[in-house]
Amino acid sequence: MRIFGFSLMGCLIFSLGAISNIGLPDIPEIREVDLKAEHVFVPKGFDSNDMTEIVVTGWYPNPCYEWSRSVIHKQTGNVNVQLKALVKKGIDTVCIDMAVPYMESVKLGAMHEGHSKLWVNEIQTQLEITKANSNSIDDYLYGQVRRVYAESSALVLEIEHPSDCIVLDRIESMFNGKDVCSVLPIMKKVKDTCPRNPQILDYRFEIPEKCFTADKVLFHVRSLEGKAVNFLLKNR
Repeated sequence: MRIFGFSLMGCLIFSLGAISNIGLPDIPEIREVDLKAEHVFVPKGFDSNDMTEIVVTGWYPNPCYEWSRSVIHKQTGNVNVQLKALVKKGIDTVCIDMAVPYMESVKLGAMHEGHSKLWVNEIQTQLEITKANSNSIDDYLYGQVRRVYAESSALVLEIEHPSDCIVLDRIESMFNGKDVCSVLPIMKKVKDTCPRNPQILDYRFEIPEKCFTADKVLFHVRSLEGKAVNFLLKNR
């Protein structure tokens, strides 16, 4: 019995040694770092009841970076936004020397009426909020935009209709005079009852010439419930 016991112990020690030689899977270290922005897009048309949103673009140093969050500090007349990214480091992590572009929406939340200085890291710009005309989040009933894509000199808006009681009334746009064209797909009710009858329809919106003044233009397409779909388009 003693011989068997020593043999079993020896096998166990040998097995543990073999496992240590093979090595355990590498667990990457994940840490949060500051992230630089290359450009800040500020849509026009937000009022004091809206969930104000800006869009930032830039480059990750390599594929081991990914978006983490934004840290927002608000004071009267000033908004400061710090961008954060997660970076992975480990023996088994492959990080080739290749910059990766990013585009992220930053929700600033409800803002007071007036002008504010907006800082995103070292980039400074202006933010204008108008007075709300109603207590609702949106002044209009916007379509539920699922997807946006470009087709020649137009945008195609893929809108889901939850019922046939509402139809597209018109599509309006607002240009911020710089690099953002806000697109408003405004719906209207045509029936008193709204039975559930979902369908997805495409609508073509001819892009105004004024929206092509910058090398890159962000189309900020407003959607239902204070949401938006952002589409970045290079100039023709």
